[in-house]
Amino acid sequence: MAKSAEVSTALIVLTAFLGLNILGPYLAGQLKETVHYFLENMALWQGDAAGFKALFLTALIRLALIVLPILLMFMLAGGRSARYCRLVFSIGRGPKADLLPD
Repeated sequence: MAKSAEVSTALIVLTAFLGLNILGPYLAGQLKETVHYFLENMALWQGDAAGFKALFLTALIRLALIVLPILLMFMLAGGRSARYCRLVFSIGRGPKADLLPD
């Protein structure tokens, strides 16, 4: 029988795979828009500090829109699946589980 650590790891990998398949088109679109924005606006930058600050803040926001959904997905997948597996295995074993060898 699989141990709870193996099941939770399998659930994390499965959730990450499905999540990346679902988020893939969104992430590709955001990345395409970001590259297009910078290639289009780089020629308009005058080299001054205010323009650099605006460019940097825009880059930070656009990269956050790409990275944060991935991080959120991994946080939710890891935390929820680990808690769920611990709950299922602790309920499934019952009170006599401590007396039985692994």
